[in-house]
Amino acid sequence: MNKGERAPPHLNARFLRALIAKLPDDYQANNYLKLYQEISSDMKKLAENIFASISLAKFQLIEGLNKIRSKCSYLKKIAEERRLTYKRHEIRYNIKNMYLPICISSPSSIKEILNEANRSGNKKSTAGGEIQEKIKIQPRLEQGCIHEKFTMMKELTISKRMNIEMVSNI
Repeated sequence: MNKGERAPPHLNARFLRALIAKLPDDYQANNYLKLYQEISSDMKKLAENIFASISLAKFQLIEGLNKIRSKCSYLKKIAEERRLTYKRHEIRYNIKNMYLPICISSPSSIKEILNEANRSGNKKSTAGGEIQEKIKIQPRLEQGCIHEKFTMMKELTISKRMNIEMVSNI
């Protein structure tokens, strides 16, 4: 017979019957009890070895899964940090390099402007100056915004504009 072929079951049974008949008398006594006990103990040892190897493999698998999960969460955290760093970098870059001609006015800044105008004796600004209850954002006009009435604010906006014009001319 070739390696891949199996013997018919009736031949296997005859072969086993012949082997059992050749066993010593102590194995044949008590209805083959000693033979059963040896086969049973061998099978128990084999089952224990298989169970031990399965337990070890299961433990290693669980340990590996835990390592993979921790590495995955670590890599996710790194990716999130990189994404946030990149976002912050883009925001900083845009803040440094972008010029937005807008005027933001809050109720407290308008009150301060009106108070300063009253102190300087300019009564024209109080006639048209209604105090708003909301923050107002509007595009900056060519003639300037209301904040340029403060001398400090005027200097800051002019210096910022000059820096931007110098950079754009290069």
